[in-house]
Parts: sequence; C-alpha cells; structure tokens
Amino acid sequence: TSEITVLEVPVVSLVGFEPVCANVASFPLIGGSPAGGTYSGTGVVGSTFNPALAGAGTFVLTYTYTNQSGCTDFATTEVTVHPAPVV
Repeated sequence: TSEITVLEVPVVSLVGFEPVCANVASFPLIGGSPAGGTYSGTGVVGSTFNPALAGAGTFVLTYTYTNQSGCTDFATTEVTVHPAPVV
C-alpha cells in the first residue's frame, strides 16, 4: 500500500474592472484574492494596467495565486479600453 496526500487548491477570485479610456494614466490592479498573487495580460506591467500600452479593445486579465503547498489556481476578468476622443 501507499499513502497519497491531496493538497488543497487555493480559491482564487478577481473582481471586474470598469471600462477606461486609452488616455488615462496607468493604475494599480487590485481585487485579486487571496493577496500575494500576480497579474498578467495585455497592458499589464507588474501590478499595474496601462491603457495606452494595451490600446483600444477588450482584454482578458489574469490573476494567478500559488499557496504555501505549491498549488496554483487563477481567475480572469475583462477590461475594456475605449479609444481616446479626437479633439
């Protein structure tokens, strides 16, 4: 016989983001839970989102978290970037 240990997978969540215009300043990404994970996706630099870098469109952002046991899970949400108005 042998023993198998099943490790708990973290429960990961990410709140949605309001649409933004392409000409707004970079802003910190918050809302990923549990704290201590990493963000990724188009326009993501570290833990900030840069709408100008992403450009206009709808993009999937991912929050990935690894617990102390080494188990990883992720959550995704979308952010929409509207083109800046031409004046």
